[in-house]
Amino acid sequence: MGNEVRSYPPIENIPAYRVIASGKVIMKNAWILSFGIFSGLFFSLAAGSNGGEKKTFTLKEDLAIGVESGDENLLFAEVADIGLDAAGNIFILDWSNFRIQKFDAAGKFQKSIVLKKGQGPEEVAMLGGAAVSPSGMICVLDRGGNKILILSTEGEFLRFFKLEFQATYLGFLEGDRIVVLGLDKDKLLHLFDKVGRPLSSFGDPFEVPSQFSKYKDMPMMRCPMRFSCSPQGDIFLFNPHKFEISVYRDSRLLRKLAGKSELFVPLRVPDASVQRIALRFPFLTILESGNRLYVTVLRPDGEGPNDLILFKNDKPVASLPVVGMPRAVDSQGRIYCAEETDYPRLVRYIVE
Repeated sequence: MGNEVRSYPPIENIPAYRVIASGKVIMKNAWILSFGIFSGLFFSLAAGSNGGEKKTFTLKEDLAIGVESGDENLLFAEVADIGLDAAGNIFILDWSNFRIQKFDAAGKFQKSIVLKKGQGPEEVAMLGGAAVSPSGMICVLDRGGNKILILSTEGEFLRFFKLEFQATYLGFLEGDRIVVLGLDKDKLLHLFDKVGRPLSSFGDPFEVPSQFSKYKDMPMMRCPMRFSCSPQGDIFLFNPHKFEISVYRDSRLLRKLAGKSELFVPLRVPDASVQRIALRFPFLTILESGNRLYVTVLRPDGEGPNDLILFKNDKPVASLPVVGMPRAVDSQGRIYCAEETDYPRLVRYIVE
């Protein structure tokens, strides 16, 4: 357990900097966080409501994909991210193996999509993440080449487009619209159509606390490392400096949500010098299902379960410890988690 530090390219006037994320595994230029201590099939939580009444929620295991040994199509180096299309197909980004594994809704293996390494138009120099649209289109962020690759649902290369800013994450909205996160022209979120034409930029950078004023011009101080999208068209962007989630729709800020978790630790600067600065980021995922939000906060020390907080009608109503990191939710409200107990795997849970 513990933190792993990765080096990143220079940004603006900072010769070099490090990003430290809380958790067991921090993959190259992205976030892979999956660990846990529980082995049971379900977990329960309770929260008080009016009059002291208890509300109880459970997560019941419905599907698991991944093996400790054997079939290499089921053997993951890590479950970096999880994507779903409208048909229920499951896409697992297996980071170190530079591949995306496709499964049907029942967990049957369909296809291995291998990402080519290199500097060419169809290649990835430095993997920054992948996303899947409802139609099954796949986008891959190449941080080394500063570009987005667009693949078919079967992994065939369709096209690419270059970015004019340093991106940290990407996602999909309905209509195969691509959302990219990165500070550019004082906006954080940038919307493109499915062929890479820019549509709009929106989302104000977050205010840098006074204790970090000397670093206020550093993009990573004003921008989180990632965001979440929902099938309903909402974009969730969390403030790295406090437990606050900004919700965007149609390029407009709809509302802000506040929460509380003992595990949430704001962005910190544990080490800084003239030549190098280290940043320790909080990490959250936000999943939307009907009038529910599932907000997961990563444990800073990586020693134990994460904190899953259930919001109902924008109000936190309960929380429970969870193994690994919930990364997707389907139309039936089932949650897909990236877990690592004895080995990396995807686990799908029914919420009851």
